[in-house]
Order: sequence, then C-alpha cells, then structure tokens
Amino acid sequence: MTRIPDLKDLVRRAKEGAVTRAEQDEVATLLAEGRGGESTYQLLYVLGRTSDTRHEPMVAKLLDRSDDPMVSRLALQTLCQFWGFTGRYVDAVERFLDGVEWDDFDDVKDIAISIAGDYLASNRQCGMLRRLLAIAGDSTGVQHRITIEALAVAMGEPVGSAINADKGDTPWQVWADEVVSRAEGRQRAEC
Repeated sequence: MTRIPDLKDLVRRAKEGAVTRAEQDEVATLLAEGRGGESTYQLLYVLGRTSDTRHEPMVAKLLDRSDDPMVSRLALQTLCQFWGFTGRYVDAVERFLDGVEWDDFDDVKDIAISIAGDYLASNRQCGMLRRLLAIAGDSTGVQHRITIEALAVAMGEPVGSAINADKGDTPWQVWADEVVSRAEGRQRAEC
C-alpha cells in the first residue's frame, strides 16, 4: 500500500470483520513507519477491531503518543479490552491510572479506569484496586461515575448493571458508597 487506503470503507469492513490479513499487514506497516499522519487513529482502529494480534508490539509502541492522547487511549483499549492482554500491560494501566502529564483531558486515564475494573473482576491486582479506590475518593463528575462503575464491575456486578443509571429505589450515591465500601473490604482482605 503506497498510500492510505479508503479509510471509510476500511473502517466499515473492520467493524464487519472483513479486513484481509494482507490489509492488516499494510495498515500495520503504515503505522510502524509513522506514515499514518492524521489517519493514525482510524488505522489503529482497523487493527484493533481484528482478532489478529500479530501486531501487538507495534500497537504497544503507540501507548505513549504524547502528541495524540486519543491514539494512546485506543492503543491501550486495543491491547487490553479488544485483545485481552491486560495482564501483560498492568504497569501501563497503573501508570495511566496515576495520570501522565500529557493526558490533559484524562482520555487515557478514563479508559485505564474501565480496563482496571474489567481486569479486577477476575484477577487480583492490589495496585490497580488501590488506585481505583484513590480515584474514587478524589474524582468528581464523569470520571467519578466511570470509577464507581469500574469498581462495581471489579466487585462482580455485570457491566450492564454497573452502568445502569437507574438503581431502582436506591439513590445512586447510596449505591456508589456501598460499592466503595465493598471494594475497600476486598482491598483489606486481599492486600
């Protein structure tokens, strides 16, 4: 591929699982050579939607795109949520939970919060749990909600239940406080 392909078509086909192995290799080459330009995010998305993880090392190199936090966010999401490699990237997830100076709008931190909740649902990782609890105590607004939902998932609530704003007769804040309390209990028991 000497030029960037028809991205609209490629993204559509990626969603359908219809991107060929050769096209994936060509996209990976463009990204590895730094020739994605303004299309880097879309090209990475195409790779992320595939189940072919051969290009993991190249995607991992995009984790620290300080010039484009949304690319870093998608790289982390690809490696951890799409491809299921969180166990390999615990250090990166924890680093983004702590925050990096170039993530001005917490785009990468917010996806790291969700990834941590998913990972903790079936894994013991004291550093992630401690960080999520700290964020829950310090955050406000949307990030606070994302963190509480991630803690709920970590505590075994189904994702759909955790992100459902309607908690029936229980006010959201009461439910949120209960989630934090259970997570603190887990931290005491495991860590």
